[in-house]
Amino acid sequence: MNERTAADVERAVRADDPGDFFGALARGEAPAFVRCGCGEMTTSAPCYACSQKPEAAAAARARMSASGIPARYRWAVDCSAAQLAARVALAPVDGMAPTLRGARDAIVGAREPVVLLVGPSGAGKTSFAVACMRSVRRPFFCSASDLDRARIEHSAGQGEAPIVARAMRAGVLVLDDLGQDKISSVSAVEAVLLARHNAEAPTWITTGLGGTIEGVQAALDLRYNAGIARRLTEDGAALMVGFGRGGR
Repeated sequence: MNERTAADVERAVRADDPGDFFGALARGEAPAFVRCGCGEMTTSAPCYACSQKPEAAAAARARMSASGIPARYRWAVDCSAAQLAARVALAPVDGMAPTLRGARDAIVGAREPVVLLVGPSGAGKTSFAVACMRSVRRPFFCSASDLDRARIEHSAGQGEAPIVARAMRAGVLVLDDLGQDKISSVSAVEAVLLARHNAEAPTWITTGLGGTIEGVQAALDLRYNAGIARRLTEDGAALMVGFGRGGR
């Protein structure tokens, strides 16, 4: 007769030893079950599904890191709704406060090729865009100033700067801080926007130009050529999401 005690069986089961688990059943011994933090009864805690969550979260963070997201915004990759709500301030629409989930669903599911996230600095535009990136395929994040700096520093005759080329072909481009780039005759930002417009590729743009949805079109007209402004704001071309003060 096997002299192993119930405590031995419990230790084996808690150690996630399948052989011992089935051996215990064969011997007629009752394996120990515990309740996982998710509420499931299991032979080991955490349960298998919960044990995979840290690995899945780490993999998601690695993918997002490869997508160009700056370190200061990576918290938004797998943040909770409460954490996001504490840092994002959506502007009222027609006197009513929109929900974060409603805004997220509108952005991720937008039929319009351009999404403009408009509002003052510190309202949470970039954080919200990064939080939405986890729901789309092949996203890429870059700032408007990064694009122009890369083109200026790239050697002539060597093709397009890598970051500019990647921005042009990304599945979803998040272009941060439109308006912080330098205006020039060889603007990388304008080249990227024109290429993506022609391809009807999804482009999410954060900007403080104009400060509000109502003021952004006039501000774009003043800063960029008429073709760019029209492509970004013409009827049906863009979904606009407004942000107010109070986020960060």
